Amino acid sequence: SLSQRSLVDDLETAKHSRDLLESEIGEIHREHKRRVHSLEILMEQQSADAESLNKQLAIYKNKCDDRAREVSELEGLLVAEKKRRDQLEKESSKDRIVVEDLRRQIQHLKEDAQIADSENETLLREKLQLVNEVGQLQDELSDMHSQVQSSRLRDEIAEQTSK
Repeated sequence: SLSQRSLVDDLETAKHSRDLLESEIGEIHREHKRRVHSLEILMEQQSADAESLNKQLAIYKNKCDDRAREVSELEGLLVAEKKRRDQLEKESSKDRIVVEDLRRQIQHLKEDAQIADSENETLLREKLQLVNEVGQLQDELSDMHSQVQSSRLRDEIAEQTSK
């Protein structure tokens, strides 16, 4: 019965080992369930985070698209402003040419006016000289007329006296 006892001990030891193994397997199974549950929660959080990041990315992309449109509009305005400046520069250049031409014309007119003033002064002097000469001639004519009248009076007096 030593051998039976040994078999019963072996059987109890095996049963105890089996209970320990089942307990460890149960613990491992529970730990595995906890880990799976934790991973599921983590995956849900990551999924929510990914969804949030996708929303933020969409918002950022929309902002980038808006900025790109604004940049495009500003570039269009810049091109239009450059064209306007070029046009103003052309007009300004034309205006400068016109102003320079007008200055030359004004200078010529001033020179012509000075010549005309000089000619007027000469004509005025000649007119004054002619007026003086006419005055002298009128004086001479008046003297001659007086002499003629005196001579006629003498002749009349002489005729009256001779009668």
